[in-house]
Amino acid sequence: DGCGRVRKFLHKQTVDTLKASGAVDGNGQVDIDTGAVLFDSEILRRLYSLVDSEEKLRRVVNDRVRLSFYADFSYPTSVEATLEDYLCEKPEGVFTPELLKYRGELWKLLSDCNMKLTVFSPARFLHFGTTAELRALMTEELPSFWKRSSWDRFINTDIFFRERAEEKVSVNGGVIADDAVIRRGSYIEDSYIGDRAVIGEGCVISCARIPEGAVIPPNTVVSIVKTAEGYVARIYSVYDDPKERKHFGRSITEPLWSAKLFPICDTAEAAVSASLTLYCGGEGECGGKLASMESSFSEACGGLFEYREQLTVDNFKRTFLALAEKKAEFYGFECAFEALDAELKDRIITELVAITHATDEKWKAARLNAYLYGLTGKGEYFDATFDRFAEAMTAVDTSPLYGLKPVCRVNGVNLPVRVNFAGGWTDTPPFCIENGGAVLNASVILDDFFPITATVRFILERKLVFISEENGERAEVFADTAAELFAKCQPAEPFAIHKAALRTCGLLNDCGDGRTLFDILGGGLEITTAVYGIPQGSGLGTSSILSGALVSALYGLFGREAEDCEIWQKVLMMEQYMGVGGGWQDQVGGMTDGIKLIRSEAGDAQKPTVTQLNISEETMQELEERFVLIYTGQRREAKKILRVVMWLYAIGDERVKSTLFGLKELATDMAEKLENGDVDGFAELLTESCHRTERLYHACSNLCIEEIFEAVDDLICGRMICGAGGGGYLQVVLKKGVTFERLSHRISEVFGECDITAQKCRFIWDLPC
Repeated sequence: DGCGRVRKFLHKQTVDTLKASGAVDGNGQVDIDTGAVLFDSEILRRLYSLVDSEEKLRRVVNDRVRLSFYADFSYPTSVEATLEDYLCEKPEGVFTPELLKYRGELWKLLSDCNMKLTVFSPARFLHFGTTAELRALMTEELPSFWKRSSWDRFINTDIFFRERAEEKVSVNGGVIADDAVIRRGSYIEDSYIGDRAVIGEGCVISCARIPEGAVIPPNTVVSIVKTAEGYVARIYSVYDDPKERKHFGRSITEPLWSAKLFPICDTAEAAVSASLTLYCGGEGECGGKLASMESSFSEACGGLFEYREQLTVDNFKRTFLALAEKKAEFYGFECAFEALDAELKDRIITELVAITHATDEKWKAARLNAYLYGLTGKGEYFDATFDRFAEAMTAVDTSPLYGLKPVCRVNGVNLPVRVNFAGGWTDTPPFCIENGGAVLNASVILDDFFPITATVRFILERKLVFISEENGERAEVFADTAAELFAKCQPAEPFAIHKAALRTCGLLNDCGDGRTLFDILGGGLEITTAVYGIPQGSGLGTSSILSGALVSALYGLFGREAEDCEIWQKVLMMEQYMGVGGGWQDQVGGMTDGIKLIRSEAGDAQKPTVTQLNISEETMQELEERFVLIYTGQRREAKKILRVVMWLYAIGDERVKSTLFGLKELATDMAEKLENGDVDGFAELLTESCHRTERLYHACSNLCIEEIFEAVDDLICGRMICGAGGGGYLQVVLKKGVTFERLSHRISEVFGECDITAQKCRFIWDLPC
């Protein structure tokens, strides 16, 4: 009426009546109600007074009254409504004295209320009164106009189906086999499409189970209903009108709506096959009793809600497995899962857990657990992810020293630490297993001695003695307690490295004849490890390099010669036993000379190849003078950061994946800068390596690290975090003309007498034999 109120209701009126009443605007458009009406509490109180007792309810709700929302409740609220017109308004059923009586009651309750109107603009009325109009809406209009309203052509279906869908195909609830074909312009809803099935162009498939190998002709509708007698597959043309005497354009004796044309079968698949046989030249038995559209609708026995729930569960199971097969990003799957109600989520998780437990392939099971952690946030699935990775990595020969006797009394190994320039993380499973890795790093010492040592001594006593000199700990394990060493090691556990090395080298294997390790040796072992001058959690690879030193010492004691790759692989296995989840760059970096580019190919058995850089003496001298380590005073455990980053990779995080591939390329580019004598170019790329590392996971850096870099920013031209970050050492390249003393003074000036210090280091090109 120009004031935002409804002036008049025109329910199911002709176009001429609409025009005569002024309901058509200048563009030939008519406002259609949405059916959404808000009543205030006073109106609700009035209406409830009609039914606030059982007796009143029975008088109002019955076949004689049959109140309708539009004719009875809405009409009195329009501005121009009169009682006389109201009593004459066409009812839902027939006019009765009881209906007129209650219309009088409703008039008293509602006639002083005026309905106000909220007009949506822009807006469109979705009309799909025919099958062809429904198909057009879902396959042609959705990709254009309705996409702006966040509609999508693919809902509740395998998220990978859209990659192979033909043009203008739309699916709203569908489990579609990988080798099924859905031709262009078809619409699928709440249906299962079997292996090698072909859905022709322009079809509409609803609540159907299309059998394996079935072919649905173009422009065909397949709609299944379950009745008390069985399943009915109504198959007809998209262009058929149920009111006409035609089926697939052929004349029939009565309207399609009432014609008994469709076989009743025991299963949905059989119903489709039977109807195809009758009308589309399919193969199979037709069955006996027939149903019509009318009878199948009226006799439908429900179960659609449960059917749709099961379809949703099946879709999530199918997509869950496809994610692992394709190593695909998880977030679309997670968003779809979050939209479900709690009960259905629990049901899906139960099914997904069962799938994961039944998966024998360790790498696949690990990734499935990673997805489960993303869906549930439960730590048990996070831990299981890396347990499965560890099992896959350690499923190789673990007994190189089994049954051997010592060939000497004592053997010791001394090693440097390593600094990582670029490519870190790409050496870590599962990334390196699936893609190979590339790392640029160097072996260094800080105080002119090799800080990492491992010594193995044969002793006559039948016992194992573990000594860790860096923290003053000592342990003795006697013959009757050696079985405890089979227990899973934790990285923070005292002597975890000692236990993991013995286990990985096969020295703890069961002889099968009652003999123990001590019986074979004729005595015992004393294993001593030490890391001098380097704090734990340094980021300089001390743990893995110490493992490498210990494995090398054991091999030497037992006279076992081995390729470097075998030692590196054993350390990689030790990392998995201890639950660290690390890669190969630390042990390779600390056990090989100089600055080198280390690469590996994809595969379960990682065999890195080492290429020492050809760097001129002048470039090395300049790098030695300008390269400095800064200790942050913070210790951190690399395991936590490593696990989070590799979990993000395992669930297909595109940001992490692209960053890791970028780090591989960066390692090669940095190597080229050094070989060309471009220290400043190397420093620039070192900073880029730092930025990319920080993008992997926020915990790689922290406030302390940022404060240190900011304090020395004007003195340096390159920066990088050592190891996984979060603490330990930082590395910087000084600007030309800036001395180590000036940097050290700046750090002391800003941070006082805390543990933050600058330290010179020396690159090692001559490892001891």
